Amino acid sequence: INTGQDQSLVIGIGININDEMNNFTADIKNKAISLKQKTGINHSREKILAEILYALENTIELFDHNGPDELILEWETHCSHLNRRVTFHDKNKLISGIFTGLARTGQAKINIDGKIKIFSNMLFYY
Repeated sequence: INTGQDQSLVIGIGININDEMNNFTADIKNKAISLKQKTGINHSREKILAEILYALENTIELFDHNGPDELILEWETHCSHLNRRVTFHDKNKLISGIFTGLARTGQAKINIDGKIKIFSNMLFYY
């Protein structure tokens, strides 16, 4: 992404594709599911990866042409925790507040006691 500044982007994604229930550890066994479990058929990992990379390429092009605003709006449209209370760890401190959306930098905007604070690198519990 060329914005005239040195920037980096790290994307982490995990998809359980052809896993069976006994592949999951005890701590996620009641929360996790795979595509195979949901559909009853095996799926091609290569095809799924190709589709993800195609969508990612289109998303990067959209960002390059229009900046982050359109992507943020699209993401927030599908966000399941928008305007909901979330709890997360930040520097070994448990934080709780209302998730109000994303800043233009992609960081989370959290309303804590009526003040919007910006956070990154978190795992929400809601």
